[in-house]
Amino acid sequence: MQTDPQRLVTHLHANADAAAALFLDTARIEEEGVSYAGGRAVLDYLVGERAHIDLSDFRILGQQVACTYHEVNELDRVVGYAGSRRQAEFTFNQGQIATFPPDPRERQDAHRLIAPFFTWIKTTHPAEWARMSTLTYESGATLALMARTWAASLPAPDGTSASS
Repeated sequence: MQTDPQRLVTHLHANADAAAALFLDTARIEEEGVSYAGGRAVLDYLVGERAHIDLSDFRILGQQVACTYHEVNELDRVVGYAGSRRQAEFTFNQGQIATFPPDPRERQDAHRLIAPFFTWIKTTHPAEWARMSTLTYESGATLALMARTWAASLPAPDGTSASS
């Protein structure tokens, strides 16, 4: 018989709606030093930004589940970054996820690749930049769309426009 953490981790792979139901209403998700309340908004954002998440190498100890968390989103794909692979721990309470803080250090290698995108969007598309500052499906989708727009505006290696 599976323990609650084992059962919940199994369902986390299924879909965003099932995953959202696994989080306590008071759950905290931590990402790059920022703590977000609730799981649904973060999951909606991940869907919007076309993120692919893979969880593997599970270690379960009581109400703690440690695993390897691999995430790649549309911006990562546009800049040629293979995504972040980092350690994460779920803490369970009352059979649901109470905290989920992936290790932020392993995402830092992406910053030099994605920094030019953020400079571009802040200066040339401030409304989209502002829209991306919330955790919603729409803000994640804006990130994905603007990443593709930015990539199409970059010169190709031969000096022509990438969209030519």
